Amino acid sequence: MRGSKQTGVLVCLLIAAVGHADVIELQASKDNTLYQSSTGALSNGAGSYFFAGTNAGGSIRRGLIEFDIAGSIPAGSTINSVSLVLSMSRTIAGPQPVSLHRVTREWGEGTSDAGGQEGGGTVATDGDATWLHAVYDSGGGSILWTSAGGDFDPVASASEIVNLPGTYTWTSAGMASDVQGWLDDDASNHGWALVGEEESSVTAKRFDSRENLMEANRPKLIVDFTPPAACAPDINGDGELNFFDVLAFLQAFSNNDPVADFTNDGIFDFFDVLAFLQAFSTGC
Repeated sequence: MRGSKQTGVLVCLLIAAVGHADVIELQASKDNTLYQSSTGALSNGAGSYFFAGTNAGGSIRRGLIEFDIAGSIPAGSTINSVSLVLSMSRTIAGPQPVSLHRVTREWGEGTSDAGGQEGGGTVATDGDATWLHAVYDSGGGSILWTSAGGDFDPVASASEIVNLPGTYTWTSAGMASDVQGWLDDDASNHGWALVGEEESSVTAKRFDSRENLMEANRPKLIVDFTPPAACAPDINGDGELNFFDVLAFLQAFSNNDPVADFTNDGIFDFFDVLAFLQAFSTGC
């Protein structure tokens, strides 16, 4: 710091924590439903709803949803937590698990728009995802799923019990890991598949899509993240190195906040203080 006497005084001070995490609410960039079909003819890209589970006829529905992560969160940020909020507006079943699975292939959302309650889907249009097609093309250039019903990680990133119509939230460390991976590698971002209970009949749940007329009911992803520090000792992020950064460091240090782990060893000790003071003295 600027002098040993001043440093010694500052080490004795504590102030209110300076927050470094940001929270952003994202709207879905696309969503769709995969309707089980031997021909892959059905979709609902522009519909007001998407589905997960098995209908009364024993036919499976799987939802797809994706958010623009890299275009919304600064590169190099650390994802702290993630929550997916969906409105479930219609069901033919009681409590059922609905899980999120990371999709591993790019898929499409066309202009198909099923009528009525939309549970049966409608004829797929170019660009749609279907049970057989990741991206349907009437001209013969369709991209097929490797496996009918969509390509996704068999291990769920999160699961939630969905019962009566209302708002439901999925959150987990696995989801945060998915979003971190998508932020670090945008090309790997294909969103999640919503998979309902498929071993028994009559489990389907209908969720409001990004095109739903009720804006408040549209899907949203709430992401808590820590932006990358442009200058590590600028703890309060105001673009200046001064007395307040030292105070902020001390508070973070006392709270075992990772921002104060200047040696990056997972331990908060005197060496972190020395490393901070050296960085502060060197400047940015």
